Amino acid sequence: VKHLVKIAKRNSLRVLVEPQIPHTSIFMKTDIILIRDKTAVVVDVQVCGDSNADLAFKTKAQKYGSPLCHANIMKYLRAMGITVDSLQQAPFVISFKGIFFKKSVKVARSLFSFSSFDFSHLSLTAVSGSLLAYDRFMMGV
Repeated sequence: VKHLVKIAKRNSLRVLVEPQIPHTSIFMKTDIILIRDKTAVVVDVQVCGDSNADLAFKTKAQKYGSPLCHANIMKYLRAMGITVDSLQQAPFVISFKGIFFKKSVKVARSLFSFSSFDFSHLSLTAVSGSLLAYDRFMMGV
């Protein structure tokens, strides 16, 4: 997530990191909300196995694309003094092997102006994070 934030800031986007948005009787916490002009983009990152990337993408899109979530996010942004005309979802799915889900690449290229270097860096970050998680799991930490 922090690498996505760096890229977004480099591209002059306003960034909200892990905002806690009131939602029914709980809070929802997206990874990032990016604001460009009058558009807000909800970005939620998920590292998963190769076989369930499509399901992960659909699940994230449905989660933040529901009418109630949409309304609550817009209400939260207005309370923060941020006026937007539209809200989009951008699920960002990458495998633990560092392979990007094709739909996520499309979204990232169009919304965030990612370069090939950005993708390489994010891919390496996902792999190293997965290895670290595996080591901790195997050691029982």
